[in-house]
Formats: sequence, C-alpha cells, structure tokens
Amino acid sequence: MNWIPTSRRATTSTPSSTGSWIAETEIPADEAGYGIFTQLQDKSLDTQRGIAESAADDLGNGDADSDRAKIGALYQSAMDEKAIDEVGYAPLIPELEEVDSIESTQDVVRFVHEDAVDGGAILFSLASGADFQDASKHIGFVHPTGIALPSKDYYSDPQYAEILDAYRNYLRKSLELVGIGPEQAAVQADEANAVTPSRVIIAPRGRLVT
Repeated sequence: MNWIPTSRRATTSTPSSTGSWIAETEIPADEAGYGIFTQLQDKSLDTQRGIAESAADDLGNGDADSDRAKIGALYQSAMDEKAIDEVGYAPLIPELEEVDSIESTQDVVRFVHEDAVDGGAILFSLASGADFQDASKHIGFVHPTGIALPSKDYYSDPQYAEILDAYRNYLRKSLELVGIGPEQAAVQADEANAVTPSRVIIAPRGRLVT
C-alpha cells in the first residue's frame, strides 16, 4: 500500500491510505467501476474456475455421484459450445410455450410464481443478508429486478439513443433466434423498450419509474 505523504494529507479529501491507489490504478475496460472488492471477486472467480476445470478434467475417475463430479459435469456441459450451438434454443421451448399460453392476469401471477419457485427473477429476486437492525441475524430480502437498462432515462433521453438502439437490436436478434419472424421481432423489441406514463416500472434500488 502506498501512502500519501504527511504534508499532503491536510490538503486532500481522499483518505491517505487510498489516494495513491486511486491515482495509480486504471479501471479495466470491461468494468464500470473498480475497487479492492472487485479484485477480490475476480480472484474468487478465478479460484472457482480452477476448481471447476480440475473437476471436469477428472471426470470418469472416482465416484460419479460425488459433488466434485457433478461440478465437473456441469462445467463441462456449460463450456461445450459446439453442443450448445447444435441444440439451439430447444431447451427454452417449454418455457416459451408457457409464455405463449398466458391469457389472463391470473396466468401472469401463476407464471411469475412458478418462475420464482424455480429460482427465476422476472419481477423480483429473493436473497438473504444481515438484518440492518440486528447484524447478528440473517433475514430475507426482496429486490425488484427492474428494467434491463440502468434507468428510465436510457429509454427516453436522446444522449442514450445509441445504447437504446443497440439494446433494441439485441432484443430483435434474440427474438429471431427463437423463431420469431423479423417483422414481428422488431415490433416486440420496440414494445419492450416503450416507456409511457401509463406504465410503471420498478427500477433498481426500489425506485418507482413512470
């Protein structure tokens, strides 16, 4: 850790223990922000990848029902791009058919409920964490999953037009990949990006966006 000289501590609002780190550390191009916890997360992910790769390399040796073998099999299947490309969107068909079958508000409630039970987060996500009132306890938290882009401004402010267009094209292409025709895919992509006063969208951190 590099410390800011004592003579400068009285003239800077940055803590002396982090000033040099901030000045000397470049934010990676693929990160919106960066800090020591990001570094710790990256190291943790590297360690996890090493464990998964090692488990995959050992498949066929030892107990096939062990946790290690299951981790290896899962990782191997997730990294098999050729097999994934061959299967295409077939694994999604049952869920897409569920979406197509929605005809009423009650159907929406049922679908969201079943998705949450399966670990999904269409409208909200569930997690646990320390109680803000009593850190000795862990309690459940419900977080709004909100919209795909950071805030409603991305859907209406001209300065974000390029980002919105890129996102719209991403949605259109994704819809085409699951068998929807180009024209209908474009219509649905536009509908997904429409923000009007009649729609209320729950944005990150619980803000209500109208």
